[in-house]
Amino acid sequence: MEHEELLKIWKESVTFEVEIIEVESACRAAHKKGEKFVFSWNTPEGMCGEAFVGMYPVLFSLRIGGDMTLLGSEEKNTRVYTCPSRVVKFKITAVEHCPLCGKTDNLSECDVPVGDTTYTLKLCPECRATYTK
Repeated sequence: MEHEELLKIWKESVTFEVEIIEVESACRAAHKKGEKFVFSWNTPEGMCGEAFVGMYPVLFSLRIGGDMTLLGSEEKNTRVYTCPSRVVKFKITAVEHCPLCGKTDNLSECDVPVGDTTYTLKLCPECRATYTK
């Protein structure tokens, strides 16, 4: 596979599901308990910018495989974040996807040759069979 071919089929490998689990008082962004945002790379429409900027380090850590249990979370891919105003609590969950087809089941790391380079990616069984040697 060449780099151009890979770029044509590449999908973001992590999607974030963010749910507002608590609102303690009036939120300037008018967030409500139960409100949900699902996004991968772009900032989600309607989310408070201040909250997004504050949670960005958590999002980045989750994107590169950070283990939230090391910070006290019950699950590796989930973290509760409180906004800078201390008014809204968000539950952030990272969902990993195969970057070539988007499937979420049975992902495992493997080396994928791309041109003169080899990338280590987490792929589903079907993409492993198709794109690895």
